[in-house]
Amino acid sequence: MRKILNLLPLICLILVVSCKKNNLTTSAQKIVTEWVGRKITIPDVNSTYMGTDTIMEKKHMPYRILIYTDSTGCVSCKLRLSTWKYYMHEIDSLSPGQVDFLFYFQPKSSKDLTNLLRINSFEHPVYVDQQGEINRINNFPSKIEYQCFLLDSQDRVLLIGNPTLNPKMWELYKQMLTERDDEKSIETTVEIECREIELKDLKTDIISNAAFVIKNTGSKPLLISHVDASCGCTVPHWESRPIKPEEKTEIKIEVKPDNSGYFNKSIYVYTNTNEKVIPLRIKGRAE
Repeated sequence: MRKILNLLPLICLILVVSCKKNNLTTSAQKIVTEWVGRKITIPDVNSTYMGTDTIMEKKHMPYRILIYTDSTGCVSCKLRLSTWKYYMHEIDSLSPGQVDFLFYFQPKSSKDLTNLLRINSFEHPVYVDQQGEINRINNFPSKIEYQCFLLDSQDRVLLIGNPTLNPKMWELYKQMLTERDDEKSIETTVEIECREIELKDLKTDIISNAAFVIKNTGSKPLLISHVDASCGCTVPHWESRPIKPEEKTEIKIEVKPDNSGYFNKSIYVYTNTNEKVIPLRIKGRAE
């Protein structure tokens, strides 16, 4: 985060086309300062693939680029789908498997949006936010320049600014996503005794407990920055302190099924390992 704060003047400089106008510079700086570090709430809305309804599986990647486009003005001009296609291809080449792209569109006409997706052969699923739910929840800035965000794994804003409107902003995005030698130097390795636990005698509305044992097998301290559970019925607990080399730690999970039947839940552990996000699983049958 300190690195990002040091870049604030540069971000403002890029966002403001002409910095001769002090009021524009001040406005950009205010927006950037307000949004960097802020957590964005991402709602579940209908998704589509080339105009066909689809179910989008949540991807757990270290970074996400969130693009929001409302229904005002020339939507085709604002979407800039061909530019985004190029950017996605470039990022996939530079940082494969590290960045997910979330497109939230609020079109006046779903039919027109479908035509745009097909004309541009835009084969990435998008969210059709007809009611502008994501904007209502987060109250995004009104200008399109500030309706694009680079997010970390916890959906906190690292950068704000639409790179399709300014190539220099895209260079800043790539810098943040690829120049991470400092983090690579403190990567470690781990050994996990069991990545999948099956619990017996699960009862609805009654808490059961499970624990995943992780051993730091590298030469650097193991850092667990966050543990994400796929459901509120699984609550993770973990040590926030650095885990020394050759030391073990536990990811403890409280499980409280709210329905009877087959139970199968995922847990994602965010670490400073080469794997970055470690998937774990708890399953069983609740009575």
